[in-house]
Amino acid sequence: MKLPSFSLMLPGSSRANFPAMSLAALVLGMVSAVSATPVVTNPTLSFVSTTEADVSATVTDLGGGRSLERGFVYAAAATNPDPLLGGAGVLKALKLGRVGSFTATILNLSPETTYAVKSFIRTDLATAYSSVLFFTTDTTVSFNSGIGTVVNRSITAGETQGFDLHLPDSSTVSFQGSGASGSLTWELLDVLGTVVGTGSGDVSFTGALEWGDYQLRVSNLGVTSETFSLNLDISTPAAPVPDISVGLDATAPFGQDIYGPPSPDQFVLATTTLANARDFFFLVDNDGPLPDSMRISASAPNNLFKVSYFIAGKNQTAAAIAGIANTVQIGPDDAPVSVRAKISPDKTNTRIRDSEIVGGRRRTIYGSESFFGTMRATSNSDYTISDSATFQLDTLP
Repeated sequence: MKLPSFSLMLPGSSRANFPAMSLAALVLGMVSAVSATPVVTNPTLSFVSTTEADVSATVTDLGGGRSLERGFVYAAAATNPDPLLGGAGVLKALKLGRVGSFTATILNLSPETTYAVKSFIRTDLATAYSSVLFFTTDTTVSFNSGIGTVVNRSITAGETQGFDLHLPDSSTVSFQGSGASGSLTWELLDVLGTVVGTGSGDVSFTGALEWGDYQLRVSNLGVTSETFSLNLDISTPAAPVPDISVGLDATAPFGQDIYGPPSPDQFVLATTTLANARDFFFLVDNDGPLPDSMRISASAPNNLFKVSYFIAGKNQTAAAIAGIANTVQIGPDDAPVSVRAKISPDKTNTRIRDSEIVGGRRRTIYGSESFFGTMRATSNSDYTISDSATFQLDTLP
């Protein structure tokens, strides 16, 4: 039996006749040749530390083959900037599976080292690689007398590098960079990942930071590698500065911006007739660079005078006398917290109020007595830092 034939005209050639079975075999062979190569996407980086990195990729096509292994090949860039299976210094991070996304954690990396990584898929027909991705493991900055430096650090296009900073004490810091162009961006994060500062070009950050761990991240958004340096200064201590002033009205003008033990400039005197109560007013402020709440302590009553203390309008007498009353957190730009002390002479005490008979008639007489009190504001983050104001109430006869 004679097989039917088909004509095939290729560009730039003459017509050729092929038997039907031969043409089918030719087409199948062409399809097989096209689809035999699997496809995997470029790796993306979601996490980097000093010794680990999380990378992800996706196998989109097995090319008609059977998956044997997929994952990532990587090497220190100085040893092998183009890692392939079996290459010099090349290691593998494998993730079982076929078509689909996958993520692997690369372990046991060296700190402050640039690595080259590719995603790959190997089938029984072929092996495919992605483009290379470069990343640098985090650098733990060492401080000597509060100064840390990073000199001539190279950063490739599209790369982000992290610098881990530990502040043993709260500090007013100055982080300055040099050598960068406008293609570099940076951000400073606290231990919770909250952005503390951000910018473009050279790093430039000055401000007060509480003690703890931070990370400075520098990214290259350009198309070429760059080199930059860092000078990191954490040598200046930072602390809240309680400031308490006193007065006979709500402006409490005596003692503002005067700190430490009570002084004559942080004192006010009031008098009262007929043993009436008098109010003393205080303003509690924080003049330091770090936000803090203040612990309020105040003098207790005695057998001649009763006392009441109000913080931001709320009666806090017992807590203030016990030294455990607290203000809200006060930042350097926040309004001060108002405190009021009400001092009441005890009219049941005969030293304050008594009576005598003059000309056959009883009359009330008042004694001359004094109440001397102290109001103290103490930093809740550092109990060694406090400020005080004093006040005195005299009863007149």
